[in-house]
Amino acid sequence: PVSVAEIYTGRIGGVAVRGRYIVQRPPGAMPERIAALPERIVLPKARAKQTTIAGLLGLGLSLAIGVVLHMRKWAQGEEFSVGRFAYEPLSGWCALIMVFLTPITIYPCYLFSNSQASTVVTVLWMNLLLYNDLFSE
Repeated sequence: PVSVAEIYTGRIGGVAVRGRYIVQRPPGAMPERIAALPERIVLPKARAKQTTIAGLLGLGLSLAIGVVLHMRKWAQGEEFSVGRFAYEPLSGWCALIMVFLTPITIYPCYLFSNSQASTVVTVLWMNLLLYNDLFSE
């Protein structure tokens, strides 16, 4: 059976009929063996690259949303240089999510074989959760 809901990790155990590879998953995993098409097999290095790109896309989206939310407050009359919605706290948030939070969030997404879409959403959610903690009223 072909599954589109999960990404199966494992080792190639041999070749099955019709040119499919047998992927042996860890003991106790259901199903333990899967017949996969050659184009569906992704090497760890390529998966790491895909996960990193997805995490960077989530970072870019969260930066854009955070800046737009700040600009909206500035358009409503908030001070640009003092207060909670000044540019200094926004710059601090940007530095925190770029240097610490995004890499810490991307790594488990790679370890648990998340899809690229769920990695984007996870990074976006974590970064905006910190934004909400710092700037909510």
